[in-house]
Amino acid sequence: MTETLLVLKTWLIRHADPQSPAFHEAIRAAERTTEDTKWGDRPDAHKQLLKHDMRFHLLLAASTGNLVVEVLLGALLEATSGALIEGIHQLPCEALAFRLHGEHRAILMAVTAKQNSQSHSIGRDGIPAGTPTFHDKAAQTV
Repeated sequence: MTETLLVLKTWLIRHADPQSPAFHEAIRAAERTTEDTKWGDRPDAHKQLLKHDMRFHLLLAASTGNLVVEVLLGALLEATSGALIEGIHQLPCEALAFRLHGEHRAILMAVTAKQNSQSHSIGRDGIPAGTPTFHDKAAQTV
């Protein structure tokens, strides 16, 4: 699933439409990730941050106009959300919020600047460390 998620995130960066209303909503969603500075005070903070992250990526998918990709991404994000909560639960919420905000800004900048050559590394940055993908395994064997 991780490899498919990486392929979809890379594809999104290459095909998102910066002129679409969904892309503009994704920009607002990215900004809202750090607006609430009291994440640590909420008992459900990690789950809420994950929902913010999922919403951002789904809006980016919606900006492509490809409903199949949007539905597939939603299903993958939902299927991996439990493992992601486990992986991020030990991180301080404020640090996580700023990390997600940085990742989202990098994606938005790559889309608007048409930086297709960086789409794989930017997409990979949004997948928690330690989650191997096919590309990582292939690089180790070369």
